[in-house]
Parts: sequence; C-alpha cells; structure tokens
Amino acid sequence: MEAEQRHALYCFGVLCAALGLCAMPGDDRLSSERVRLFVSWHTNTDGTRRLRGCIGTLEPQPLAHGLRTYTIRSACHDKRFPPMCAAELERLECTVSLLTPMETCADWLDWDLGVHGVYVRIEGGWSATFLPEIAPAQGWTKAETIERVFRKAGWTAPITDATLRHATLLRYTSTHATATYDEYMLYTR
Repeated sequence: MEAEQRHALYCFGVLCAALGLCAMPGDDRLSSERVRLFVSWHTNTDGTRRLRGCIGTLEPQPLAHGLRTYTIRSACHDKRFPPMCAAELERLECTVSLLTPMETCADWLDWDLGVHGVYVRIEGGWSATFLPEIAPAQGWTKAETIERVFRKAGWTAPITDATLRHATLLRYTSTHATATYDEYMLYTR
C-alpha cells in the first residue's frame, strides 16, 4: 500500500476532532490493510519548515486505527514539543509515511541513503529509527546516520566493533504523502 494525500487529510480531521473543532471523521473509505506508519507534523512559517511532532509504529496496525492513534500521539504526546493547539492549524503540514516490511542488513553499510530508513535494536532493549528522508535532509553520511540512530536509541558509550556485533540493523523503504491545513479546508468544503 502506498501513502496517499487523503491519509494526511484524514489526520487533519482527527486532529481537529481531538481539538474539539469537529466530529471524528469516518474511516469507512480507508483500507483495513495492516501497515507500519508514521505521522509527522511540520509548521511552515515564511517558507521555513520545522518539525512539530513525529511518532509512529513499526508494528503493523489497521490503517484507520494507526492513523487515528498516531495522529493524536504525534500532535499531543511527542515529548519534544508541547501539545498542539487550534491556533497552530493554519501553519501545519501533515505527512503520513507508510513503511515496507523490514529486512536485516548484511552489515552496517547495507542500505542506501535516501532510499532506506534504518532501525537499530541494541541488546538491553534500546531501539530507534530514522525514516528514509531524515539522513539526506540533515546532510548525514551513512556513518553519521548510524552514530545518530544509536544515540537516539539512548546509547551513550562509544560505538565499537563489539557494540555493533551486539546490535541488529534493519532497513525499510517508505512512501509518504503530505497535506497542508489549507488543503484540508478545501477538502472538507
């Protein structure tokens, strides 16, 4: 399944309902297929795009349930940001990313920048991921991406060959679709 703009428009409807501005949108037009997904919010002010929230799941969810759940979590429970409010809506963009099943990498370089997202699992329960578009957007090399995904997972010690042997790197691809609040308002008319 590929991400479509209507998925991001649905997320705007869910957010508006959570803010008490409308009823929860119906989901009967959404597939019941189980997907891995992320919902990302950005503000766009004077052409400057800034992350405002991003949370998702690597566990397959029915699409509508996942979009509802991760719309609310990314908008209201991303610990990096305060919960969203109605005053922000006109500056928001929503991006829905649908992820392919994960593949184990043969080694730490067995993935392509801008094509694959990376997910690291470290013995002891630490894990983290970066979506495929993150490393190129930040200008990171593969080595920098691996270091940063370890740090994101909470690993503070040096990253040695022994560390790498006790961790698993998985890769995946994704499709994504974006909608602005203005597009949502046109869609709902």
